[in-house]
Amino acid sequence: MVKGNNNKPLVSIGIPTYNRAHCIGKTIDSILRQNYENIELIVSDNASNDGTEELMEEYVKKDPRIRYVRQEKNLGPYPNFEACRMLAKGRYFMWVASDDELAPNVLNSYVFFLEAHQEYVTVMGKINYWEKGKIKYCEEGLSLEDEDPAKRVQTYYSKVVQGALLYGLHRNAWIRKNPIRTNLAGDWHFIAANAFVGKIKNLDVVGYDKTYEGGISGGSGFPRLVKILGLHVIWGRIPFIRISIETFWVIFKSFSVYKALSSSQRLGLGIRCALSVFFHYYVNFYPLILGARLLRFLRLPTRSEWRERKELKSESI
Repeated sequence: MVKGNNNKPLVSIGIPTYNRAHCIGKTIDSILRQNYENIELIVSDNASNDGTEELMEEYVKKDPRIRYVRQEKNLGPYPNFEACRMLAKGRYFMWVASDDELAPNVLNSYVFFLEAHQEYVTVMGKINYWEKGKIKYCEEGLSLEDEDPAKRVQTYYSKVVQGALLYGLHRNAWIRKNPIRTNLAGDWHFIAANAFVGKIKNLDVVGYDKTYEGGISGGSGFPRLVKILGLHVIWGRIPFIRISIETFWVIFKSFSVYKALSSSQRLGLGIRCALSVFFHYYVNFYPLILGARLLRFLRLPTRSEWRERKELKSESI
């Protein structure tokens, strides 16, 4: 095995996992195949009982850059993310979910960008969401480059759909001061806080392949997270109302993150961002969701189903 190039900054990559022995191998392989070698790979196992431990022991033997930590009990999703971050030693840090993949050789581009642009705290490529072997959705166009920090925060809340910027490359010195909050949209609030501190670049290249989990309406994702967080089941049905409320309080009460703002400025920004979340979902997306449900009720194909039928027809010709 070729040793890492110590002339380049160390990049720490955290994989929080629980019972993903069937797929974490492809995640790890996508990282080890990167053309950027100076990495440490931290796998935090949330007390899995599916053979993850045995699999990771084999990986550790093959590559000394891998560190495997097994938690004595299940910490929950966000605390396990934080467990990875707390162990990181690199100048830069990123998370990769244990059922996703890092796009080929994108890590080198990320490091090059952050080294050349000190005013940026996070960089990420396009995020492809995969379902049944096909790209279901691509999240892109989330660069936050306004000179006004408050505008960057509001722009993010008005544009975010899935929130996978969490899996970008971050400056470790900053995110040590910005833990993920145990909220329904803790990943959103994490990125918004990053945007307040510095600029964020969403590069025009594919950076991440993510397993699709229910889409913009939350699907099974939000109800499952609501249960894990111990919230009332109703929030799984109307998650974006809950997220809107969370957004206001996170900004208004987060003195450590938004301390440069006065109380009146935090109040105004909190209200604007909460309304941005609410209207972005219920005005831009909810009508589309209702339309799709109506088409299914009438047993008519949706636009994506029409497109799939057209592709199948063209393939059969």
